[in-house]
Parts: sequence; structure tokens; C-alpha cells
Amino acid sequence: MIRIGILGAAKIAPPAIIEPTRRRTDCRVVAVAARDAGRAAAYAAKHDIQHVADS
Repeated sequence: MIRIGILGAAKIAPPAIIEPTRRRTDCRVVAVAARDAGRAAAYAAKHDIQHVADS
């Protein structure tokens, strides 16, 4: 299993990384980090991402 972490809570990540990853069985997005911890947490909740960090 390939586990992916996203740096930055940008609008490009869902269509470019999150949605394609969900269509696969061999990888998943498991973490997100952003400069603002609150934004990272909200992004993680919206996209069902388990781990959150600020950078």
C-alpha cells in the first residue's frame, strides 16, 4: 500500500490527487499538512484524511 501525504490544502489536490487515489486499491491519501493547522484540519475532515499537521 502506498500512503500519500499532501503538503498544502490547495484546491488542486482533490481532482489531481485525492479523487484519482480513491479509484485505486493500492494507494490512499493519509495525511495533509498546511501552514495553518485549522485549515489543515478542516481540509482533512472534508476529504476524510486521517492525519493532520501544520508546517
